[in-house]
Amino acid sequence: GVDTSFEGAVVKSLGKPLRNWQREALDAWQSNKQIGVIEAVICSVKYFVGILAAAKALDAGMAVVIVVPKKVLQEQWIKELKKYFPKYGLVGGLGGEYGNVWDWRSTKPQAGKIVVTVVNTFAANEDLHPRSDVPTLIIADEVHNYSGERFRKVLNNDFVWRLGLTATLEPQDGRYFVFTRYFGSEPIYSYGYRQALADKCVSAYSVLLIRVDMDADKMAKYQQWSHCAKHYRERIISLSGISFSHDKVHRELSELKEKGMLKSDIKSWEEAINAIDEILIETHSKTLAVKQVCSLIAARGNTIAFSDSVHLANDTQDILSESGISSGIIKAGVNNYQREIFFSQLKAKRIKALISPRALDEGINLEHLSVGLFVGVRRQRLQLIQRLGRVLRYEADKEKPLIIIPVNRNTWEDPNLQGNDRLQLSALNLIVQHADDVHVANVTNSSLIQRILAEYSSNIF
Repeated sequence: GVDTSFEGAVVKSLGKPLRNWQREALDAWQSNKQIGVIEAVICSVKYFVGILAAAKALDAGMAVVIVVPKKVLQEQWIKELKKYFPKYGLVGGLGGEYGNVWDWRSTKPQAGKIVVTVVNTFAANEDLHPRSDVPTLIIADEVHNYSGERFRKVLNNDFVWRLGLTATLEPQDGRYFVFTRYFGSEPIYSYGYRQALADKCVSAYSVLLIRVDMDADKMAKYQQWSHCAKHYRERIISLSGISFSHDKVHRELSELKEKGMLKSDIKSWEEAINAIDEILIETHSKTLAVKQVCSLIAARGNTIAFSDSVHLANDTQDILSESGISSGIIKAGVNNYQREIFFSQLKAKRIKALISPRALDEGINLEHLSVGLFVGVRRQRLQLIQRLGRVLRYEADKEKPLIIIPVNRNTWEDPNLQGNDRLQLSALNLIVQHADDVHVANVTNSSLIQRILAEYSSNIF
């Protein structure tokens, strides 16, 4: 009567019941013959669904291969797996810190073992992929990264069980057909912020939108490109009937392109949107908003600042420094050792903020973050979900997170435009729509901004 299965051991080690969504996601995957993608917001502990899937595979006498995009994620997976599978030699690595199959540290995929491999290594070594005589489960973590010509090689058809994990299935190159053919047409289970907030998997939060002005030249270019984008948007809708809603448009356009429809119109719309993004993120006046919130950053620390502009990231660090606030900036050229130093300094509050153009979008778990500063970010849904999730990691005793977004007046970022109070016209709506409170202030109204910030100076969640 004693449960000696791997799955039983994992559940016992957890020491508490599975969350409802985790059980529902696993049930959906099993009902679909152990094939499918599970979408779950950052900080919802979706990796544990993968650990349980791996346990089920081991119980079935299978091999398990977990593919990750970065070696930092490889280390995190191996660390977690060894908590639940402590037997020596059962969990191993390939690529990243573990070298290739000729390195004594690496582990070749085989029945009864779990191998965590970096995508570069696994894609380049197809001889390591399973054959039909070795039933194997693939767990593709951050699966949205694997639709390109090179990385899609890891999605070998000889994997009999297949599980993709992602915050949102939105490949940057729009090649949804890669996942449709491999995992099925739609994610088999999705767990979004609304559910996660209700379940206290992520923290409740508030938003402060600070309105800034663009200079006349940038505004003229913005209006020109906006007119162009609107023209092609309306044309595409009229000819195809797609919804063009923020949460669907990426996939809708991908499907049209795959069918060979309206390619020229879609290309023109995408060019206009990219041009608008460049204008909006490079607005120098957004740094004026950073000056206004230095008092909160100094009081709280635990701040992460995202910017898709290296220029704005550098300016943000300069502004914090001028206010006596220590910070670290993580960009190209910062090695893993220095990153770890920054992480430990932030946790100990020896620095008050981390600034990142792109480096902290995936694979990083930072504790106690309670201020998220979005200074010039693109409209890509995947990045917004990943970045918001960094700040909303649930911890019972942490301060209630405040998301601060400088927004350009008289653009689709402006909450004062009619019908745009929660940024319905912008992809930033993804951040604003689930907030408890949305505060709006002009960057020149220092007294109002400071009154708003005072509400969060000692606000414990």
